[in-house]
Amino acid sequence: AVVLSRLGRGERRQALRAKAPDTPLSSVPELHPVSLAATLRSFYNSLFTGGALTLPALERIGNRSLRAEVRSGIAKLVASAYEELYMGVKELDVATHTPDQVRTLLE
Repeated sequence: AVVLSRLGRGERRQALRAKAPDTPLSSVPELHPVSLAATLRSFYNSLFTGGALTLPALERIGNRSLRAEVRSGIAKLVASAYEELYMGVKELDVATHTPDQVRTLLE
């Protein structure tokens, strides 16, 4: 949850989950296409610069194999959350990377 919030996606995913089925996506402030597109651009930028999984607490884990396992688990959670958001806002056409592309970048 901390990682998703830091990447700006936690609140957007919560809004998507809380939205009534008959409510248009664009009427939910957290899912407004302009702000959502900006959040996604920032997220993609963090993927390309390697900042998406940069966590000070993670880097303090002394055991390298444990650190790699934790990083892999976080990457899977981030990819899963992205896929949920991607599928939920697909009709807005603001996501420029598929879930598979995001998974590849997180690996």
